[in-house]
Amino acid sequence: MKNLFVVVAAIPLFVSVVWAGASGEEVKTEAQAKHYVCPSCGSPCDNLVFDKPGTCPSCGMTLVEQGAVAEAARAWSQPLSQTARKVLGLEELATLPLAEAIEAVVAATRRLARYQRKWIRRLPGVVTLDGNRPPEELADEIVALAGAGQRLPRR
Repeated sequence: MKNLFVVVAAIPLFVSVVWAGASGEEVKTEAQAKHYVCPSCGSPCDNLVFDKPGTCPSCGMTLVEQGAVAEAARAWSQPLSQTARKVLGLEELATLPLAEAIEAVVAATRRLARYQRKWIRRLPGVVTLDGNRPPEELADEIVALAGAGQRLPRR
Protein backbone atom coordinates (compact mmCIF):
# COMPACT_ATOMS: atom_id res chain seq x y z
CA MET A 1 0.00 0.00 0.00
CA LYS A 2 2.84 2.40 0.89
CA ASN A 3 4.55 1.70 -2.46
CA LEU A 4 1.29 2.38 -4.31
CA PHE A 5 0.97 5.76 -2.60
CA VAL A 6 4.54 6.72 -3.57
CA VAL A 7 3.91 5.75 -7.20
CA VAL A 8 0.59 7.61 -7.36
CA ALA A 9 2.15 10.70 -5.72
CA ALA A 10 5.02 10.71 -8.23
CA ILE A 11 2.79 10.51 -11.33
CA PRO A 12 1.84 14.26 -11.46
CA LEU A 13 5.50 15.27 -11.19
CA PHE A 14 6.50 12.87 -13.97
CA VAL A 15 3.64 14.04 -16.21
CA SER A 16 4.51 17.72 -15.72
CA VAL A 17 8.19 17.12 -16.53
CA VAL A 18 7.33 15.10 -19.65
CA TRP A 19 4.71 17.68 -20.72
CA ALA A 20 7.14 20.57 -20.31
CA GLY A 21 9.83 18.66 -22.20
CA ALA A 22 7.43 17.76 -25.02
CA SER A 23 6.26 21.36 -25.40
CA GLY A 24 9.84 22.59 -25.78
CA GLU A 25 9.80 24.52 -22.50
CA GLU A 26 12.91 24.48 -20.40
CA VAL A 27 12.39 22.42 -17.26
CA LYS A 28 13.66 24.46 -14.32
CA THR A 29 14.76 22.86 -11.10
CA GLU A 30 15.34 24.41 -7.72
CA ALA A 31 19.02 23.68 -8.19
CA GLN A 32 19.13 26.40 -10.85
CA ALA A 33 20.01 29.58 -9.01
CA LYS A 34 18.02 32.78 -9.31
CA HIS A 35 19.96 35.94 -10.04
CA TYR A 36 19.30 39.43 -8.72
CA VAL A 37 20.29 42.78 -10.19
CA CYS A 38 20.57 46.31 -8.90
CA PRO A 39 17.99 48.74 -10.33
CA SER A 40 19.47 51.31 -12.68
CA CYS A 41 20.77 54.14 -10.54
CA GLY A 42 23.57 55.41 -12.74
CA SER A 43 26.30 53.82 -10.62
CA PRO A 44 28.81 51.19 -11.77
CA CYS A 45 26.80 48.65 -9.79
CA ASP A 46 24.02 48.74 -12.43
CA ASN A 47 25.63 45.83 -14.26
CA LEU A 48 26.36 43.65 -11.21
CA VAL A 49 24.53 40.33 -10.76
CA PHE A 50 24.02 38.80 -7.31
CA ASP A 51 23.10 35.26 -6.24
CA LYS A 52 20.96 36.25 -3.24
CA PRO A 53 18.21 38.84 -2.66
CA GLY A 54 19.02 41.81 -0.49
CA THR A 55 20.43 45.27 -1.05
CA CYS A 56 23.19 46.46 -3.34
CA PRO A 57 26.42 46.90 -1.35
CA SER A 58 27.36 49.93 -3.48
CA CYS A 59 24.19 52.05 -3.60
CA GLY A 60 21.94 50.38 -1.02
CA MET A 61 18.99 49.86 -3.39
CA THR A 62 16.87 46.70 -3.09
CA LEU A 63 17.89 44.02 -5.57
CA VAL A 64 15.32 42.78 -8.10
CA GLU A 65 15.08 39.29 -9.49
CA GLN A 66 16.65 39.23 -12.94
CA GLY A 67 14.01 38.82 -15.62
CA ALA A 68 11.12 40.10 -13.49
CA VAL A 69 10.81 43.32 -15.51
CA ALA A 70 10.91 41.50 -18.85
CA GLU A 71 8.31 39.03 -17.60
CA ALA A 72 6.02 41.85 -16.43
CA ALA A 73 6.40 43.71 -19.74
CA ARG A 74 5.65 40.53 -21.69
CA ALA A 75 2.53 39.85 -19.61
CA TRP A 76 1.36 43.48 -19.80
CA SER A 77 1.64 43.51 -23.61
CA GLN A 78 -0.79 40.59 -23.93
CA PRO A 79 -4.56 40.72 -23.49
CA LEU A 80 -5.27 40.42 -19.75
CA SER A 81 -8.49 40.10 -17.77
CA GLN A 82 -9.49 42.95 -15.48
CA THR A 83 -8.47 40.81 -12.51
CA ALA A 84 -5.03 40.04 -13.95
CA ARG A 85 -4.43 43.75 -14.63
CA LYS A 86 -4.83 44.40 -10.89
CA VAL A 87 -1.87 42.19 -9.87
CA LEU A 88 0.20 44.27 -7.47
CA GLY A 89 3.26 45.64 -9.26
CA LEU A 90 2.52 44.29 -12.73
CA GLU A 91 1.68 47.61 -14.37
CA GLU A 92 4.42 49.46 -12.50
CA LEU A 93 7.17 47.00 -13.45
CA ALA A 94 5.97 46.89 -17.06
CA THR A 95 5.59 50.64 -17.65
CA LEU A 96 7.83 52.61 -15.27
CA PRO A 97 11.62 52.85 -15.00
CA LEU A 98 12.79 50.24 -12.50
CA ALA A 99 13.68 52.61 -9.65
CA GLU A 100 10.27 54.35 -9.89
CA ALA A 101 8.50 50.99 -10.22
CA ILE A 102 10.10 49.70 -7.03
CA GLU A 103 9.07 52.83 -5.12
CA ALA A 104 5.50 52.53 -6.47
CA VAL A 105 5.27 48.83 -5.58
CA VAL A 106 6.59 49.45 -2.06
CA ALA A 107 4.00 52.22 -1.54
CA ALA A 108 1.18 50.05 -2.94
CA THR A 109 2.23 47.12 -0.74
CA ARG A 110 2.17 49.32 2.36
CA ARG A 111 -1.29 50.65 1.42
CA LEU A 112 -2.57 47.09 0.96
CA ALA A 113 -1.12 45.95 4.29
CA ARG A 114 -2.66 48.96 6.06
CA TYR A 115 -6.06 48.17 4.49
CA GLN A 116 -5.81 44.51 5.47
CA ARG A 117 -4.96 45.39 9.08
CA LYS A 118 -8.01 47.71 9.28
CA TRP A 119 -10.25 45.09 7.68
CA ILE A 120 -9.16 42.24 9.95
CA ARG A 121 -9.69 44.34 13.10
CA ARG A 122 -13.39 44.59 12.22
CA LEU A 123 -13.90 40.82 12.17
CA PRO A 124 -15.35 39.52 15.43
CA GLY A 125 -13.28 36.95 17.28
CA VAL A 126 -10.09 37.50 15.31
CA VAL A 127 -6.94 37.49 17.39
CA THR A 128 -3.58 38.75 16.22
CA LEU A 129 -0.32 37.39 17.51
CA ASP A 130 3.06 39.04 17.73
CA GLY A 131 4.97 37.60 14.79
CA ASN A 132 8.32 38.72 16.21
CA ARG A 133 8.34 35.87 18.73
CA PRO A 134 9.94 32.51 17.92
CA PRO A 135 7.53 30.08 16.21
CA GLU A 136 7.99 27.48 18.94
CA GLU A 137 6.90 29.98 21.59
CA LEU A 138 3.80 30.94 19.59
CA ALA A 139 2.89 27.32 18.96
CA ASP A 140 3.27 26.46 22.66
CA GLU A 141 0.96 29.33 23.63
CA ILE A 142 -1.67 28.35 21.07
CA VAL A 143 -1.60 24.68 22.12
CA ALA A 144 -1.78 25.57 25.83
CA LEU A 145 -4.75 27.91 25.33
CA ALA A 146 -6.56 25.50 23.03
CA GLY A 147 -6.05 22.64 25.50
CA ALA A 148 -7.49 24.73 28.31
CA GLY A 149 -10.49 25.64 26.13
CA GLN A 150 -9.67 29.33 26.36
CA ARG A 151 -9.64 31.94 23.64
CA LEU A 152 -6.38 33.52 22.59
CA PRO A 153 -5.80 36.89 24.26
CA ARG A 154 -6.34 40.03 22.17
CA ARG A 155 -3.13 41.98 21.53
